[in-house]
Amino acid sequence: MHLRLWIATAALCVAGAQATRAQDDNGSERHKLDIVLAVLRAHSNAAGKPCLDAMTRVHQTEDQVSDLSKEVSNSNKSDNGADIARDVLDSDYETAQGVCRPDAQRACATDPNDKSCLALNRASAQ
Repeated sequence: MHLRLWIATAALCVAGAQATRAQDDNGSERHKLDIVLAVLRAHSNAAGKPCLDAMTRVHQTEDQVSDLSKEVSNSNKSDNGADIARDVLDSDYETAQGVCRPDAQRACATDPNDKSCLALNRASAQ
């Protein structure tokens, strides 16, 4: 039960952070991860420990990016550290999407007509 609550909380935090990212587009790793997370939200028992660990890393990196971005905007200076952190975050999105996708696909095998599973299948076909 604790694990299900954690994935739901992590998914909501990530979804909230994504809403503030205007640079994301439908082909981005972040968008692909959102599709996978939608399935895992609908099937809360589906996420395995590797997926949860990857999402923890995503959340930590998002916090770092946010903190660095605030520092840069407050100091009116450019900072390569924030740019590097954003690159790391993109990599974390890609890793989490790759680790969590098999969990989502297994969940969809039992409920293929679920709205989030249909979206996952469409995204996989592209």
